[in-house]
Amino acid sequence: MAVADAQPDGAAVVVYESADFQTWTYSNRLFTIPAGGVIECPDLFPLRGNASGLYALKISHGPDVYYLGTYADRGFLPSVGPLRLDWGQGYASKSFYDAPNDRQVLWTWVAEEDSNGPQRGWQGMQSLPRVMDFNAETGTLAIYPLPELQQLRSGALTSVTSPQMIADGAVTLLPGASGLMLEVEAYFDVANATAVEFGVAVRVTSDLGLQTRLGLQWATAEVQQDNTDRPGSDALVFDMDPLAPEADNIAACASACSSNTSCAAFTYVRPTDAPCRCCLKSMVPLPNPDVCCVSGLSADSLILSLNRTHSGTDGAVDARGGPVTLSSVGRHVARLHVFVDHSIVEAFANDGLGRLTARVYPSDPDAEHVAVYAVGGSVTLINATVWRLASIWSPLV
Repeated sequence: MAVADAQPDGAAVVVYESADFQTWTYSNRLFTIPAGGVIECPDLFPLRGNASGLYALKISHGPDVYYLGTYADRGFLPSVGPLRLDWGQGYASKSFYDAPNDRQVLWTWVAEEDSNGPQRGWQGMQSLPRVMDFNAETGTLAIYPLPELQQLRSGALTSVTSPQMIADGAVTLLPGASGLMLEVEAYFDVANATAVEFGVAVRVTSDLGLQTRLGLQWATAEVQQDNTDRPGSDALVFDMDPLAPEADNIAACASACSSNTSCAAFTYVRPTDAPCRCCLKSMVPLPNPDVCCVSGLSADSLILSLNRTHSGTDGAVDARGGPVTLSSVGRHVARLHVFVDHSIVEAFANDGLGRLTARVYPSDPDAEHVAVYAVGGSVTLINATVWRLASIWSPLV
């Protein structure tokens, strides 16, 4: 049994053994995070679909993260990670091995994001069950909805069966797609898109005044973003010469990122926000306008994002998001798979290579429609389907 423990030299995952599942004896330390802090809910399991004997170690440490590596001599040696399980509100997740179907199934706790839970009558809930699979092409986990959830579909509300162009700035309601328990599946043409962001909007009012956007943002490594910060995920920060030519400093910062295998993005901070410095990022944070910064990526990136600016007056409105691991297919076609269950929204990009869970509380009862949108250019919606979902507590119709 793997449990979390606090050790003098850091937060640890330790192993206990038992012959009867009643009396447990300490065995050894499995894994340690030298920085310390709190570890919760550890899971260690072998990965299906790989020939290298890889294991996954999932822990709750701030956000929920996972490592990939080897398990030998009662110890875990990571080679990949930490990587986020979910870019949203999911925390304290636990998984189990589903032996009849030879798969690892995960649930995550979706807490409230503010202090108004008592007024709403509840405080947090569990997510939909998810399958954790090893994606051999990307070398990461794909975490996607349990396929058996399709049994909850009680009828297709609308289907887009031929390609439709979504113009810059358009928010297009999908006819007949409304309800508080929905499943949305949409495919977009990434290869020919000019939009900076495109995606699916849920909990939308008829007048478009309220909406929650689940978007995809394509960013190219060759294009640096002036007047743009990517706050957070700093792995290494070092000072730069404030008197040096700016172009030289930006080039040096970009070069430092490209030569560091752990760097996913960088931000150069101008002397006007002293000290002049270079920030190397372990992940790709969402962009944020800032005249003091120039940002760039180490590789082309697809970002799954949540925009709650117009979600309603109750609940958190901050943005969430993070990178979707890119596969060869993901460079051409993007799939957004979204579930809505009243206040909870769960989004999966490209068959689970990106995940985002959030809570929204629109104040208007009309906020139950679905739309597609594009910003900063156009995108082609290849096809889309919206299903009404039945309750797990009622007989299926």
